[in-house]
Amino acid sequence: MSDLEWGPVTEWCRVSLSADRSSSVAGEKITVTVVLRNVSDKPVQYEPYPFAPGIDYKVFAAEGESAEMTAYGRLLRDSAGVSSSAVETLAPGQDVVYELLLSRVYDLTVAKSYRAQVSRVIVSQGRSATASSNVLKLEVSERE
Repeated sequence: MSDLEWGPVTEWCRVSLSADRSSSVAGEKITVTVVLRNVSDKPVQYEPYPFAPGIDYKVFAAEGESAEMTAYGRLLRDSAGVSSSAVETLAPGQDVVYELLLSRVYDLTVAKSYRAQVSRVIVSQGRSATASSNVLKLEVSERE
């Protein structure tokens, strides 16, 4: 995970957003990976919770308009909670890795250039801060 692109350091963490490939064919499954890293020199307790589309991560067309969510994506967004009773401890330098099936929650069946970014509130030890990832570029082309 040394060659990942990262967003800025926020409080104690950094967030990376990556895909196994930068281009896909319309209708193909597109999965992205989110890595949350403790960049501090101390263990950190934080509250994990599921990523909600449209809230914690968004997809935009190159022209700037939001990509359309699928019915499933809207259901996830509308049922999202903002807190968790679970607490995890991350050691210094430790990562938490999440996979998001982007094409399940956003309609990426139209051939165009897309941009995706994670921006979510991270709750740790009673404090919250917004952590943002790098901007991920994705190309979707027509089926032949």
